[in-house]
Amino acid sequence: MIINRKNLLILSLLSVIVSCTPAAFYDKGKSSLVKRDQNKINQSTPDHSVAYYYYTLGMLLEKKAKYNEAIINYQMAIDSDSSLLQAYARSAKLLLRTGKAAEAMVVANAALTVNSNFIDALNITAGVYSSRGDKINAIKTYRKLVDLNPKAKNTRLLLALAFYKAGKMGKAANTLDSLRKDFPKDILSHHYKGRVFIHEKKWNLAIKEFYDLVKAQPDFTPAQLNLGWLYEVKGSHKKALQVYNRLSKNNPLILHFVERVKKTIAASKEEKKKAGTLLAERPPEDMDINMRFALTYMQLADRTGNIENYNRSLEFLQLYRVHSPDDKQALFYVANVFERLGLFNLAVETWKELAKTDSTKARDMYWKIAEIYEKIGKTEEGLKYAIKAIELGPNEPEIHYFTGVLYNRVNKNYLAEKSLLRAVELKPADEKYFFYLGVVYEKLGKFDECISAMKKAIELKPDHANALNYLGYIYAEQDENLVEAEKYLLAALSLEPNNGYFIDSLGWIYYKQKKHSKALYWVLTAVRHIPPDPTVLEHLGDIYTSLNNPFEAVKAYEGSLKAAEPNGDKQKRNSILKKLNKVRKQSLQ
Repeated sequence: MIINRKNLLILSLLSVIVSCTPAAFYDKGKSSLVKRDQNKINQSTPDHSVAYYYYTLGMLLEKKAKYNEAIINYQMAIDSDSSLLQAYARSAKLLLRTGKAAEAMVVANAALTVNSNFIDALNITAGVYSSRGDKINAIKTYRKLVDLNPKAKNTRLLLALAFYKAGKMGKAANTLDSLRKDFPKDILSHHYKGRVFIHEKKWNLAIKEFYDLVKAQPDFTPAQLNLGWLYEVKGSHKKALQVYNRLSKNNPLILHFVERVKKTIAASKEEKKKAGTLLAERPPEDMDINMRFALTYMQLADRTGNIENYNRSLEFLQLYRVHSPDDKQALFYVANVFERLGLFNLAVETWKELAKTDSTKARDMYWKIAEIYEKIGKTEEGLKYAIKAIELGPNEPEIHYFTGVLYNRVNKNYLAEKSLLRAVELKPADEKYFFYLGVVYEKLGKFDECISAMKKAIELKPDHANALNYLGYIYAEQDENLVEAEKYLLAALSLEPNNGYFIDSLGWIYYKQKKHSKALYWVLTAVRHIPPDPTVLEHLGDIYTSLNNPFEAVKAYEGSLKAAEPNGDKQKRNSILKKLNKVRKQSLQ
């Protein structure tokens, strides 16, 4: 591709602009879908370079999980060049993923006015039509998609199900047969052919279909449930019991099926007949295809780490929610996928919505919200929800522990101590509670309590490397038990030999033992293992000072100040400055 000077200038701005929120492009007073006059756009002269700029910026924002900003940039790309189909596709998909199916349809239909055969847009409109229960348009659109791409397995399956939902069993069966011919091992096409037979009350054909499927795929639970149910309808209760018993070993929720069959076996002949008639009227509920696809893509993403599979899962989840907006389980999955995609604000809003609709699980929702806020650096906000979680679950030690961690992060260490002591009280055998309690005690200047807590953590978990390091370092800071401190650090390093912070702690112990050359070796080694750290570099400056090397000490102290947070501990910063000024004077003598 040849890039002219104008394009080159535009592209050079991307690295600057993408790091900023495009406030100039985002009108908060409007919907995230930018409204425009389609006829006016079609009549205007396209500006391809500007459209490409906004489209590229949209992709970069999308990768940063800034979906709202990305959508607006895709819309501006469309405003500049109405023929840019991929901008429509990306915009529509992001709208769908964020639960705005109606707006996604608007964008997808706009794309179809540009190109009526645009597959991405047709997929979205077909999915929404189906989820809304618009059977005629769903069938029409899926048929068109199959005509455009006859080998698309999932599209053909969705067409078959559209026929099935519309009660057109013959067409559903023909489409499934065609699909099975091309993909003989496809589980879902066999499964839904069995469901067609059930709908038509062709019990023997349905039994054969599900029997063969269970034989080929014994772990496919829906097929086993259908097979067991069919055996019940046919009066083959012992066979049904065998199927359900196999299932109940791995799934306790199946036990009520087992009990039902046992009661039926013990019933009279007339009661058995009546039970079979009632069963025939109510076939087992089948999972919605969108939910089935959503869970499949989610599991695939969890297994492979492929982010695109999470995106596909989210699209199917949102299509399912068009059909079943009150399904709490679906909302739970949506929140989890938002979090996995780094869409933390959307995840938080979804967890909040769930907490309002399900008071029995509100505690866990608040806890999850607190965790997300902590992850994105909004610790104070996280604390509010952690406290709400404690109010609903005061006897859950992990919540008290997590709250203690959050209090420590915002330097409310007396409250952190209180929360951690409550966690220890509720679960006295968890070493991580004692370790973090020791960290808080050190922050509070309670060194004896810190040492006691760290020793308890090591007692509960002798290979707790961080506790071993912490205990040794505290002894060094207190300038006591230095031989014992060295033993703790050597034990920590035997577990994590390349941990730069442990290496620095050992060097600091040698410094306290006045083994300055040995200390220099270890602290220099630590510097090579970790990014610039203010404490480690201060240690290095102190060691060089003790070795009467003011020139190197100046470099180390300057590095320490540079590595420190500008708004960090002022007292600590002033202490390093005082050392720096002193060695500077020595270096000039």
